[in-house]
Amino acid sequence: MVDEKTTPEKEAVVLTGVLGDSVNVGYQDLIAVQLVKVNGRKLVNLRELISIVENSKEEFITFSFGKNEQPVTLNLPELRKATTDILRRYHVPADRSESL
Repeated sequence: MVDEKTTPEKEAVVLTGVLGDSVNVGYQDLIAVQLVKVNGRKLVNLRELISIVENSKEEFITFSFGKNEQPVTLNLPELRKATTDILRRYHVPADRSESL
């Protein structure tokens, strides 16, 4: 892992795989890698990630993965628009658990 747990709310957020779509072409090889930053901001936990993505008014969002902080920049309005179709295509019932 990249970061150690330093506070009770600190959680590692790990990308287990990419559900391929035209909005994320080229990133399907990212597997089992820790998300460390979003738009240059260190990530605390999954709840914070959800809040950042839902509340961002920017056109693009950049996720930084692993020790080298490999950037992945996506068009946020296109990503939001494609999410429902991606979930349906891959038979995923929801984009998060009810507890989030």
